[in-house]
Amino acid sequence: MSQILIAGTKYEKIDTKTEITLADSFTKNKLGSAHGEAKLYLGMNKDGFFDDLNSDFFFLKQDFENYMNQTKSEFFTPKHNYQNKKKLAEKFNVLKQQIDSFENKPLIFNFTKREVSHPGIYVSAESPYYNLIRDLGLSDFSYLSVMKLKNLENHKIEYYCQININESALIQNEDYILEEIEGNEDISSKIRKQLIDSRIGQGIYRKKLLEECPFCPFTQIDNEALLNASHIKPWKKSNNMEKTDPKNGFIFTPTYDRLFDRGFITFTDSKELIISNWISELTRKQLKIEDGMIINDLPVCKERLKYLKFHRENEFKKLGN
Repeated sequence: MSQILIAGTKYEKIDTKTEITLADSFTKNKLGSAHGEAKLYLGMNKDGFFDDLNSDFFFLKQDFENYMNQTKSEFFTPKHNYQNKKKLAEKFNVLKQQIDSFENKPLIFNFTKREVSHPGIYVSAESPYYNLIRDLGLSDFSYLSVMKLKNLENHKIEYYCQININESALIQNEDYILEEIEGNEDISSKIRKQLIDSRIGQGIYRKKLLEECPFCPFTQIDNEALLNASHIKPWKKSNNMEKTDPKNGFIFTPTYDRLFDRGFITFTDSKELIISNWISELTRKQLKIEDGMIINDLPVCKERLKYLKFHRENEFKKLGN
């Protein structure tokens, strides 16, 4: 049994759903012309995860605050053509004031199942927190993580919800990257190319990283076509030196690259694997990973320790993060 503490309450973790997309039809910050109703698609529920839909669902104030910090630059300088693009900065300030007014306790709400003609579970809610995720969600880049819990005090089922952003997808706009880098007259054309190549996992950055670790430390796969050059401190948050520093990277196969990039796994300085509580027990078994296992082939060195520290403290998905 996996026991965890959330907002002062002890729970048994039953399972998790890590990525329920906040689609264009659901969010108010739309990229397309969708005019969908305020209903959220939770999935097909083949595994019975949402069988207890009448239970309490809750958010935490600090998760909303973390999300606002992660998305602030997109609200103030949007890289994508949202319908309400010109009003996003003003909207951010209004939403921040709303979140600041919340209490530091579970923000409880309840879902109502919506009847639809096609399969799958659709829900809505009469709650300011539900309306908030529609206002906060950036179309198709934001997603909801949900953890199913058993309250060990009253033995009731509860669901802990967290809004997140897929930062990698958010900054995949290569035209924006080129414009941002090429417009910087303080760097040479050679450095500009290196910065762009490091963003898309090519060039000298990838070559030097592959020289240090020519295979994935989890799978030992050494086919370069199946390997990704993953930044430890994200490209977006790195300075120009850090963007091209091969010590700020690991080589992984796509599954482990995604887990690391999304903050679902990280490592100690002594190569011990740390797995987020947002990863289900089934997924751990399927991947044959467990907390504390030593990843012997992980290229940890003195220069990488500062980047790993940043990843653990800022990118790894902890409870309330």
